[in-house]
Amino acid sequence: GGGGKGSSYGYTSGTRGANANATPGTANTGGGGGGTDPEDSGAGAGGSGIVIIRYLADVTPPTLSATSFNVNENLTTPFTAATITISESSTVSSVAGADNLQFNLLLPDSITVVVNFKTSPDFEIPTDSDGGNTYEISFIATDIAGNATDAQLITVTVLNVLDTSAFNSLELAGAVSIASYRTTIVITASVSVAAKVTFTLNGKVLPRCKRRLASGSGSTYISTCAWRPSIRGIATLRATANPIANGIPNATASPLNVFVDRRTGRR
Repeated sequence: GGGGKGSSYGYTSGTRGANANATPGTANTGGGGGGTDPEDSGAGAGGSGIVIIRYLADVTPPTLSATSFNVNENLTTPFTAATITISESSTVSSVAGADNLQFNLLLPDSITVVVNFKTSPDFEIPTDSDGGNTYEISFIATDIAGNATDAQLITVTVLNVLDTSAFNSLELAGAVSIASYRTTIVITASVSVAAKVTFTLNGKVLPRCKRRLASGSGSTYISTCAWRPSIRGIATLRATANPIANGIPNATASPLNVFVDRRTGRR
């Protein structure tokens, strides 16, 4: 053939072209000759090829960097239990799981999920669904192409930390060092663990101030005692904490010396 376009074409994948005599596996992109078979009657100097490009749809769901985490008890704010990286930009939905109400999920950007406890976990007083100190939450991550993961179960195991009890402070209301005779004033004790606190004056337990529950969270628990001084002069106040959890030793506060002055008002 002289100047006509070649009618044969091939695929780079090796599929035979439209002309049964065309050589498989070669795209005819050049001029003059078309197919390589000498009997190819459609060959010509101006032959052109066709390149077919196939784009595959993204059907792969995103993946998570990790799904199992260990944390120590008595976390400090913001009580972060896990930071998870998603393999691609995604949205998070369908938050569920046996303990999902114990957590807040934060999304600082499109590939990061931060899992925070709402309150600091306590190994000795677990609040997960089965009381085993392993908390469960799940969610689904969906990428921008609409590919979604299955519900991803995240487990957070709370580890025990050997607790010790200690007094943060023992003081009178207003942090004063003088009390008035027969005038009620509140003594406040701050301890590092949940405990029952006993207040004493000169070695004797104060009325209605034995094993008073300290309430709070983290490392600050408060117990109070209403004291109405019945002596004058120097008085030595002490407090002892008996932790509620087993295995934690008692703690004794440093003595607080108070001067009890005469009553300033009328009886």
